[in-house]
Amino acid sequence: MFVLDGKQLVVGRPFTGTDGTQYPANWLNLTTLAEKEAIGITEVADPVSYNTVFWDGYDDDNNLKPKLLDDVGVGAAKTTGLKTLFNNQQTDNSWTILNGTDWYITRNAETGAVIPVGITSFRAEVRSVCAERQAMISATVDVGQLQSLVTGAGTSSIVGYTTTLLPNWPNLSDYT
Repeated sequence: MFVLDGKQLVVGRPFTGTDGTQYPANWLNLTTLAEKEAIGITEVADPVSYNTVFWDGYDDDNNLKPKLLDDVGVGAAKTTGLKTLFNNQQTDNSWTILNGTDWYITRNAETGAVIPVGITSFRAEVRSVCAERQAMISATVDVGQLQSLVTGAGTSSIVGYTTTLLPNWPNLSDYT
């Protein structure tokens, strides 16, 4: 990225130099670094990108600032941490997955019709996988470990687990 007088220049856009000279949109593409430096433009490394779901940017020492991992406070003054957000997401995902088979439960309650064994097994497995995913999320000890687990990078070990990846949700087609 190119900077002039503390301001980032956008490649492909015209800009005005510190002396008032106007430069066309293609000027940065057509000039050498020496020509850029001659008018006061410096080249700096682009900032390293980061996942804004997990991080709040960089501190003064160029270290990533983690978002809140665990809940803090109580009642109305409670701030929800990432673990709670991702655990709630697992619950929402399981409800969505189970939704397609809810009618079996309703039919059974209304008419007494038998629920197929495969459906019962599938629903139990969804609940089991949800609980395991939530337990793994809860067992993470820092934001980097949580990010690795949730994004599927699987690069951080979690105490008490032999895998670093969340288990896959079951497929209904495997049970019917």
